[in-house]
Amino acid sequence: MPGQRYVLSLEMGVLAYNNSQQKLQVQLNGTTPLLNVTHTTIRLNNQPIRWETKNHPFIADSTSTTLTLRDVSTATNALDLTLDNVRVIPQVTRTLTVSSSPGSAEVTVSPADTLGRTSGTTSLTRTFQNATTVTLAVPAANGGLTFQKWLKNGVDLTTSPSTSVLMDGDHELTAVYVAGPPVITGQPESAAVATGSTATFRVTAAASGPLIYQWRFMGSPLPGATSETLVINNVQAANTGSYDVIVTSSSGTVTSTAANLSVISAGSLVNGSFEAGYTGWTVTGNQMIQSTSLYTATDGTQLVAFNRGEAPPNGVLSQAFATIPGQSYVLAFDMGVLAYNNLQQKLQVQLTGATTLVNQTHTTNRVNNQLIRWESKNHPFIADSTSTTLTFRDVSTATNALDLTLDNVRIIPQITRTLTIFTDPESPVPMTVSPADTLGRSGGNATFTRTYPNLTTVTVTAPATSGGMAFQKWRKNGADLATTATVSVEMDGNHTLTAVYLPPVNRTLTVESSPISAVGIDVSTLDNNGQGNG
Repeated sequence: MPGQRYVLSLEMGVLAYNNSQQKLQVQLNGTTPLLNVTHTTIRLNNQPIRWETKNHPFIADSTSTTLTLRDVSTATNALDLTLDNVRVIPQVTRTLTVSSSPGSAEVTVSPADTLGRTSGTTSLTRTFQNATTVTLAVPAANGGLTFQKWLKNGVDLTTSPSTSVLMDGDHELTAVYVAGPPVITGQPESAAVATGSTATFRVTAAASGPLIYQWRFMGSPLPGATSETLVINNVQAANTGSYDVIVTSSSGTVTSTAANLSVISAGSLVNGSFEAGYTGWTVTGNQMIQSTSLYTATDGTQLVAFNRGEAPPNGVLSQAFATIPGQSYVLAFDMGVLAYNNLQQKLQVQLTGATTLVNQTHTTNRVNNQLIRWESKNHPFIADSTSTTLTFRDVSTATNALDLTLDNVRIIPQITRTLTIFTDPESPVPMTVSPADTLGRSGGNATFTRTYPNLTTVTVTAPATSGGMAFQKWRKNGADLATTATVSVEMDGNHTLTAVYLPPVNRTLTVESSPISAVGIDVSTLDNNGQGNG
């Protein structure tokens, strides 16, 4: 019978006066080959006779099956291959019939039945081994109707669209649908977006007849928000809060679960501790959110485990976030290992803006045979564009009995200070500045501005003369600072430095002799008219 499970059972043996082998090929063929195996036997402990029992389960795929037993031995001298008690034993199977009322519905069925069949459209029939547990699920709404209940052999079973049945006999399950209030089949999901970007919430629902939507913010209706999608443009801090939607049909009303909107300022990551799963992250490869007691998160209860279950190490996590060009930041995160050996795990970290800002691979392994190890990593960087992309890549070479872990990823903006350099009177005087600022700029012609991390000490040198005038002094934030051409300032705030120049003052030197006149005098420096000795 097609789909029926059977067991082919037989006794094979040898009558032998030596230790040569005997071989028996066993074949079962229906529409396709069902079995093709060769058994080998030999005498034991010099006993002339030996018997062995062989069993082969198979599932028939036609109304007729052919059994073939073939002697494929290579030795025949002083020994015989023997065969007895060949039988085919039918196994007990059960039939599950699934229907829906009214109309048809898609139903998910697991596991596959004896013919490899799983899900389908009602009505359908599946055949399972005795005592198999079968799980079924139908949509919460179907054809404008709402799921009401499952019937098992005509008797109420459950009001959940998902159910399980033990195949201890032949059973019939019926999914019953009725007219009723809308059913939300897809709830709006929480979001975290950067200031000035767009946030989108969606809901999907089903019911008999047209649907009416009304979105709410913090419990109050939003004017004009009457479709299944809510779009918020140019998001600002004032948009932070909870959003839900009331869905109405002619048969009733239902309210969605609330979705929260978080507004992230520049330099902030979305969901850096993975408490909202992978929200905000682009994910590929082998990795998984973990929250079991075996894994201990460093922030919250969830973390990412790469190459879990000895899977190939190819996981990649990435997220783009807003940055301010010239602003200093620190990327901080916790990486670790859950290990039952001392093999290494490797995590590549990349930050990319207009150019590559960080590209480094960290290596970790367990210490002192401790199962779990965490390490904090920090990478300072200076943004060079309005958007920066962070990428974590599992580049480990070992996966056996250990996982690479990641948690508590954050971007920390650093305090920056501006230094503006003027001249008095104003003119393009060239100034020497050290060190270079956050954008790599150093000296220049006044007036100009440089940006530095907080508490940086900056040294500035003005030329002794400029445009026929002489350097007199530096003023800091309008107050006299120094009369030396080179000055240093600590960037503990935003500061201005002004180099003050004055025209040179001419002085007259008169040299006389007494009582004798016309004495030769040596003068080491020429005066403004080029005169020296006299």
